[in-house]
Amino acid sequence: MARTKQTARKSSGGCAPRRQLATPNIRSFRTFMASQQAVGTATASTGSRAAAKGTKSSYINYENTLGEFRFPLGIPTEAQQEFEPRFQTGRSSNATAKTESHFVGINFASKLDNAGIVRHGRPCIDVVFVVDVSGSMTCGFNENDFYGCSPEKSKLGVAKRCIKAMLQQLQHHDTISVLLFNTSTTVLIPQTQVGTMDKADVNATIDSIQSGGGTDLHKGYVDGLSLLPKASTRKSTAKGAPTPLRMSRVMFMTDMQSSLDDEKAVLRTLKKHAVRMKQYTTIVGIGVDLSVGTVETLSCTPGCKYISVSSATEFEESVLTDFAHDVTPIAFDITISLGGGFKIAKGFGSPELNVIKPSATNLKISSEFSCRTYASAAGAEGQGILLIKLQNPATNDVEKVPITTTWKDLAGTSHTSRIVVDLCRTVADSSRAVRKAIVLTKYVDLQADYVLDDDEIGGNTKGTTQTKIAAHAKWIDAFTQFDATLKAEMKACGDDTIYKGNNKNIEQTVQQIIRLEKAEIKGLQQEAAKEAKAAAAKKKLLEDRSLMDAADCDIPEEYRCPISSQLIADPVVAADGYTYERDSIAKWLETSDRSPMTNLKLSSKTLKPNRALKSAIATFVAELKKKKSHVSGASAAKHTGRARAATAASAPAKTTTPRSKRRAVATTKALPDLVEMPEPSPARGRRSRSTAGKPDAASALAIVPHTTPRAAKNSKRRAASSLGETPRRSKRLREHKEM
Repeated sequence: MARTKQTARKSSGGCAPRRQLATPNIRSFRTFMASQQAVGTATASTGSRAAAKGTKSSYINYENTLGEFRFPLGIPTEAQQEFEPRFQTGRSSNATAKTESHFVGINFASKLDNAGIVRHGRPCIDVVFVVDVSGSMTCGFNENDFYGCSPEKSKLGVAKRCIKAMLQQLQHHDTISVLLFNTSTTVLIPQTQVGTMDKADVNATIDSIQSGGGTDLHKGYVDGLSLLPKASTRKSTAKGAPTPLRMSRVMFMTDMQSSLDDEKAVLRTLKKHAVRMKQYTTIVGIGVDLSVGTVETLSCTPGCKYISVSSATEFEESVLTDFAHDVTPIAFDITISLGGGFKIAKGFGSPELNVIKPSATNLKISSEFSCRTYASAAGAEGQGILLIKLQNPATNDVEKVPITTTWKDLAGTSHTSRIVVDLCRTVADSSRAVRKAIVLTKYVDLQADYVLDDDEIGGNTKGTTQTKIAAHAKWIDAFTQFDATLKAEMKACGDDTIYKGNNKNIEQTVQQIIRLEKAEIKGLQQEAAKEAKAAAAKKKLLEDRSLMDAADCDIPEEYRCPISSQLIADPVVAADGYTYERDSIAKWLETSDRSPMTNLKLSSKTLKPNRALKSAIATFVAELKKKKSHVSGASAAKHTGRARAATAASAPAKTTTPRSKRRAVATTKALPDLVEMPEPSPARGRRSRSTAGKPDAASALAIVPHTTPRAAKNSKRRAASSLGETPRRSKRLREHKEM
């Protein structure tokens, strides 16, 4: 069904491209996704996502995503006509908007589908292989061996294999010719009937093709068209036999490495010959995805197809089963009109549906081809589907949609088909085909919004770190929720190809985005920690500078930044050999590539940390703080001493009592006043002076209350001690009294 086969979407085994999976961060992921298919030289349709963004487009789109899956054809019976439109309906709910929408899925069946093309036969074909042999075709076909690859792995080597694979599918009455081009053209094989040629010799001739020189796409294409027969139909030589149809087709094989004007000229000529002369073209992109605009132009041109080749082996396998279908259009100028007041809100799955304006009541498709079908428990399945979202009529009680389809067959005969389709009452009533198509279009929309996002995480640096983290968390939530929805819907549709089959690239892409977003958040959190550390360091620097200002300290010149003249907190060495504050020199280098000191041009803008100077500055600041601490302590002590002296000066004078006398007075006050203390006798010399005014030992003991012998002895000693006497001295006092 699909008129575009973009096999470059995946690597072997249905996995995502290796280069995509190898992208280390969000920015490189977005760059890869948007660089694989540019908007292009041909103007993209106004309804496409590429046109909406204007400058870039994700390589994952509705056409190649829906075209990679198989969808039930709706009726498990084989088609009886060459062209039979079939319709299925579905319903989808939007939990956020709290709304539900109706969808219609469109398939085209044909009696020529699958093995039917063998039973009924296809028209004879005159085919010209126009092969690009410019110098770029010697490059590697795979990005892993782009340069220096063997001839077999080059783009030209793959093109040769493709030609030989298609040659095997041509029939006895078909004709073939081969034209080579770079800036000039060479007819390698003139027009020859397949039944009369030696295929071994033809293969050997094809193997001898060499590449080199420049590229003139338009000249090669025009010279290739000249090798086709002048009329699109020819009569049989048998008298009275019916007039068999013959088709004319150019297989244009190139990597499209040429100028924009050259590509545009090819597209103009291609469209003119298809419409006026019924000479159709298949462009085979060798190791390249053509731009969005170019693919849309090809798809909207009657009878034309586009195939991108990323794996020669896979292309050879597809040629074995699809070549006859790929060269056999079954309907032209297809128009599908809706009745009952229904209108089209949006279309998916074909470039022609991108140009549909909202509220349109019909859609047009340039042409359709037969296709290979696959047997399943639910009946026949076809590759790809078209999907339209309905805009409900004013009255919501309408449950049926009248659909009218008109088209022309290969001979130009007009046909009309009318059918009434029942809408689904609930989401659960949706057909498997439509249900699968809806969730896949949601995948395309979500990843496209992510790839084409122009917010700060798309490359701008606006917003705080917390704002950025919140934006990344939003994407993680969106893809995590969608991943759960995708798994549930695909399971309900009985499709496990996103895990085990040929469509693992979808699940891999979703998980890769989640993984990259989590890594980005982790990096931002680490950045936030660094910012907090830097803020603390800056605060400390300001405190250090304030300390020096308060201390009236002279900062050594080598510790000052030459730009700001302030104490350096984070010293770095620039390419001129001078040391600066990191923030100051970084700001300088944003607007200049010259040295602030010498005004000479810097060899680079690399900054290296000066750890030795940083350590020296830290020591200098620490010593300054220590010195300030000592000065502050001395000043406080001096202030306290002055305060005490002032207090003492204002208080009345006090007499000083000797320490021994203070003890005696204290002891006397402690004894009860029981007897009168007699005056001691005058003593001789120094002894009488030292004991004057003191009670003698006997008087002191006389007032001691009765106590135990040990306690009395201790009290006696204490009393004697308080009078300044020793036991021997007390004995002499007693003897003196007795005399």
